[in-house]
Amino acid sequence: MYSLIRKIHLFSTCILLVFIVMYFVSGWVMIMEGTFPRKTVEEVKTSEVVESIGKADDKQTIQLLKTRFGFSGQFDVQKNDRRKRITFFHPGTNVEALIPNGTDSVKMTLRKGNGISTLQGFHRLHGYKGGWNYFLWAFMYDLSALSMIVFSLTGFYLWYKTESNHLTGWLIFGTFSAFTAFIVFYLMILS
Repeated sequence: MYSLIRKIHLFSTCILLVFIVMYFVSGWVMIMEGTFPRKTVEEVKTSEVVESIGKADDKQTIQLLKTRFGFSGQFDVQKNDRRKRITFFHPGTNVEALIPNGTDSVKMTLRKGNGISTLQGFHRLHGYKGGWNYFLWAFMYDLSALSMIVFSLTGFYLWYKTESNHLTGWLIFGTFSAFTAFIVFYLMILS
């Protein structure tokens, strides 16, 4: 059993390594915004008439925009009394399409960012929509989160089996568990 747990611990580490490094680098760039500023390298605004888009439902509208303009990435639809707003996002590029209700007019804004914007886009990328590559990214993201849990549990088991004095480990475990609980409590209740 001990040998199997060691192998699981090792494999979960291998899965974690890639995402933790990427998440650290992209998160560090976000924290150091003053040193690594996001910049819009290119912004293009256009207006087009797309036949029948005003009468299309959300799914049809997205397909019409993808087919006509070649938009790709994760998408989001927001509607209100006056218009429908559809955004397409992939790291480094953001497209916003505004369609006033009852019209076939589409006002689009394409924004391309610098390399820092792309890194931040990877950091914020989530969800199982946008195509197979986004699905694969979200799956790997969830797999790395599961690996983090498995890594912790197997590490705890290995520690418990190899150490004869458990007091130090329990103190460290208790201290960091209490710290985490306090932070969650503080953010949810006190702040």
